[in-house]
Amino acid sequence: RKHMIGDNLVVIFWIFLEMFHMNLWYLVWSQTSNMVNVCFLFIWYNTRMVLISSFVFLFGLIVGSFLNAVIYRLQNGDSVFRGRSYCPHCKHTLSWHDLIPLASFAMLGGKCRYCRKRISIQYPLVELATAFFFLAIFNFQFSIFNQFFNFLIFKLVYLFTISSLLIVLFVYDLRH
Repeated sequence: RKHMIGDNLVVIFWIFLEMFHMNLWYLVWSQTSNMVNVCFLFIWYNTRMVLISSFVFLFGLIVGSFLNAVIYRLQNGDSVFRGRSYCPHCKHTLSWHDLIPLASFAMLGGKCRYCRKRISIQYPLVELATAFFFLAIFNFQFSIFNQFFNFLIFKLVYLFTISSLLIVLFVYDLRH
């Protein structure tokens, strides 16, 4: 039930942003000589891009965390989609708060919560690299001259997938 409420709030928020977006365009184009409206639209557009870029960055962190699991499981011959994440040293199953990308590593000081052994620096680096790659792809694909929905979303998903596969190949090759 909680997830349904959260999903509905996201949809309502997005619809509100789109309605606000249409009203701002009408405001600017109806009074093109008013420079205040143009400045307001520029600020609003930049705020919207910062918000969307933040979501893309967070999505990149989450995908980077999954890529770390893929890299580790490929190395050990485990199934990529089955089983919970665990500490490579003590094999203790990690709880949800141990799996928050980048934040868990920082809060735990780079050590396992259970056995206190060091966690490889590879984990936050892969998460950060994936987040920055996703952000760069998003910013280059969706430039300031275009509108968000005029793009092919499939192209973005394709580029995210290819970059994720290249990150896995690079790190796996680097480790072996």
